[in-house]
Amino acid sequence: MDTTKWRSIAIRVNTFRLLKGLANDKFRTPDQQIAKLVDDSISYRAKKEHVKKEDLIDKILQKSDVK
Repeated sequence: MDTTKWRSIAIRVNTFRLLKGLANDKFRTPDQQIAKLVDDSISYRAKKEHVKKEDLIDKILQKSDVK
């Protein structure tokens, strides 16, 4: 697996079942659903903090320890 493009995470089975259910409702895969949830969260936070979404993304990525 190309670790520059993909990461694995462990989540509880019940959470995975909920994720699959949410994804299936909108014809998404679990990874697409996670991406949507993250994007929605960033958009909400940017609006709440009155900053540009792109600036918030840059700020968050600077704090990330994943290369």
